[in-house]
Amino acid sequence: MILTGLLVGIFFGFVLQRGHLCATKAFRQVWVAKNMTCMAAFMLVIAIQAIAVTTPTQLGVIHLLWKLLLWFGVIVGGVLFGVSIVLADGCTAEAWSRSGKRLVGSWIALMFYAVGTAAMKYGALAGVNFTIRPLKAPLTTILAPGFPRGFPP
Repeated sequence: MILTGLLVGIFFGFVLQRGHLCATKAFRQVWVAKNMTCMAAFMLVIAIQAIAVTTPTQLGVIHLLWKLLLWFGVIVGGVLFGVSIVLADGCTAEAWSRSGKRLVGSWIALMFYAVGTAAMKYGALAGVNFTIRPLKAPLTTILAPGFPRGFPP
């Protein structure tokens, strides 16, 4: 298990360092530089991931357990994460990549990611997390039975 994690980590680090794949950068390049290269790579990664998860799931090789959708937490967390990656000038993957290049600003961003996570889970913001967590949708996925078929109208 440790050896597998080490190999995957080395591979991921190599790809991250060479490819500079970052969701923030991909969207920024579309709007600012009118360049679709990063977005195409980002979409390719999503397509590969979708196939790599869906195929073994449909073949019964792996079995995924779905939990109820935490709709309010997803919205609030998405907004907070979006603001954070804009302030940090990149997503967590980009911060890790830049920290490997000895850029101190990325080290600070990673520390704030860690402090924010710890505050939400165990610290001053744990009450917010405790309040938001019970707000669940009565379904697990958009394709779940009971989802309105005419949505969105």
